[in-house]
Amino acid sequence: MREIDAIYAAAMDELSWAELAREIQQLLGARSLTMWCGTAAGPEEYLHVSPSLLDAAQSYAAHYHRTDLWSQRGMQRLSTGAMLGQELASETEIRQSEFYNDFARPLGMFHCAGAVLPIGGERLLALGCHRPEQDDSFSEADRDRLDVLLPHLRRAMQMRRAIRQAAEPDLRATFHAMPLAALVLDGALRVVRLNARAEVMLHRGAIRIQREAGGPGQLALHRQDTGPMGQAVRKALLGDDGGLVALRREGGPPLLAEVMPLPAAIQAGQGGRANGYCLVILRDGQEAGPPRAAQALMLVHGLLVPRPRWPSRLRPARRPRPSRRNAG
Repeated sequence: MREIDAIYAAAMDELSWAELAREIQQLLGARSLTMWCGTAAGPEEYLHVSPSLLDAAQSYAAHYHRTDLWSQRGMQRLSTGAMLGQELASETEIRQSEFYNDFARPLGMFHCAGAVLPIGGERLLALGCHRPEQDDSFSEADRDRLDVLLPHLRRAMQMRRAIRQAAEPDLRATFHAMPLAALVLDGALRVVRLNARAEVMLHRGAIRIQREAGGPGQLALHRQDTGPMGQAVRKALLGDDGGLVALRREGGPPLLAEVMPLPAAIQAGQGGRANGYCLVILRDGQEAGPPRAAQALMLVHGLLVPRPRWPSRLRPARRPRPSRRNAG
């Protein structure tokens, strides 16, 4: 079926998860969306987090997932169908909860629709779409839209795992052999791994690493570049495209850093994305360079497929209007 092609495209191309998430968000008329993999103990890997929720994603993974009435009760049901927030917790329960008052309310999360899908063993896929209190709640029509997609989303996750496991040895070799300087960074901008081209840049002084005793060194940046680079890395750690950052250099043209999620095969030999690390491709700002270094990585393994748009038959919901009971 043409309407689920985008889901399988995401299974074969890590960069398509963000695009798929935006399509689902538009389909349901949601204001924000999160999609993560993990277990009943909580999130282990974010596939996508809406930009408005980026700063809160880490605190959710560390604590608030335990107080999230929607996901906790969804895990108890653990079905393959869509669920609406109002059937998991009443509006009164939500308003009185720690989760809503300390976490969700400032982020505009009052109404919810989503699913908690078993994807193999103890692994789960959690999808949550949100609207603020002044909007209408999600409807049965929204449930029907999600139910069309969920079987394919579950299958796509299983395909994704198999594809990543099959690509692990070649992908690690590609990282070290690629003719682009590549770094693996953690959230504190510490350099976890360099490939051969990056080692050459380090030796020539094109990049600098501030060494730390007993641990990896931190990428040395101009003070005005620390903020933009940190923001790009934070987005990539949560599964989105971090984009391009121009890094200043003394006595030379800037370096262009392309920041993106890290395929876990490069870091730890496990399928999927490596939680807590991102991939940075560096090139001279005066070089033409490839259109997308991330796509170059994936093309080596034939993992990119066309990204189709949703067909008109599966029309997105209209943007919800404020409900009368909450107006004014």
